[in-house]
Amino acid sequence: MIEIIARGEAPTTESKLVSAGANRVVMPTHIGAERIAEMILFPATATMLDGSDSMRDMKRRLAEIGLALEMVTASPKAALTGGTVGEAERRSGGAFFVVQIDRKSGQSIAHPAEDVRIEDGDQILLVVRSSRVSAGAMFSMDMPKMRQGRSYVG
Repeated sequence: MIEIIARGEAPTTESKLVSAGANRVVMPTHIGAERIAEMILFPATATMLDGSDSMRDMKRRLAEIGLALEMVTASPKAALTGGTVGEAERRSGGAFFVVQIDRKSGQSIAHPAEDVRIEDGDQILLVVRSSRVSAGAMFSMDMPKMRQGRSYVG
């Protein structure tokens, strides 16, 4: 069997190319626009992923199955900072899982265990499902204020 990969210029041509027999359709303009948006929204991820051909290849392969790599930084008062990797993954509801943590000290923890604590300033490499914005936002959201007596702390 021959695999036919076609190049499309407009989103409206994709269905036509598939109807004409293409197995896959590549849209260079769309790919370029996604890449520019990624570089603006996620500069740490873009820098890390552009480091080598093997990383770019891994990114393409993950995208084929609906996943993406994202590098986020744990901010000081974020809801997930101070918690464990397991807690973060459970709170995400399956949106991401932690692949690696790079500490400010230079220590790198590949495949961190569930009980590893997320510290302020950690660079965290995630494999993300669906919306990338929601995963990054979880690491930058402030810790919710908690009621203590008649006032809120946090």
